Amino acid sequence: MSIRSKHSGRAADALSVTSSVAAKTELYSELGEEDEWTAIQKFNTLLHYEEQKQAMLREQERRRLIRNELDKQLQDRKAREEAEKDERRMYESLQQEHIKLLGQREQEKLTAQREKIMQEKESRDRQLREEKTRKRHEDKEAFRAEVDLVNRLKEEMEMERSLQAEKRRQEKEYLQKMLRENEANKQQANAERQAEIRADVDA
Repeated sequence: MSIRSKHSGRAADALSVTSSVAAKTELYSELGEEDEWTAIQKFNTLLHYEEQKQAMLREQERRRLIRNELDKQLQDRKAREEAEKDERRMYESLQQEHIKLLGQREQEKLTAQREKIMQEKESRDRQLREEKTRKRHEDKEAFRAEVDLVNRLKEEMEMERSLQAEKRRQEKEYLQKMLRENEANKQQANAERQAEIRADVDA
């Protein structure tokens, strides 16, 4: 029982006693010539009634306080349960959000990995294309250089053949000229010798 209820009970008892004393005084004044024993019985009855009344009031107050306390405890328990429910819902919501964020982060990581792989593949493909283009260009340049070399060699060989043919022609002409000159010289020598022989014969 609370201090307030104790004070209320004591105040009620004091009020009851005061009322009883007043009632007793009033009763004695009204008795006059009544029997004193009867007055005492009436007083005791009245006092007992007042005590029962005060006890009943105290019991009612005690029950009211108990009921209020139980109601307060029930409300506190409901409030705690609601707070626990709210906390549990908040925890579950945070946990779901955390799982969602982890999923998003993992998805972003996978996406970044895929993009990195695709970029690396694209870079390798670009390098291969550039290498093939460079190789084709180099092959073309090499083929062109080889064609130029073959053509130059052909021209040089043709020029060499022409020079050799011209040289052989000139040598042939020179040889023929020498042969003609030698033949002419022989004929002239023979003619001179024949002339000398005829001159000797004539002498």
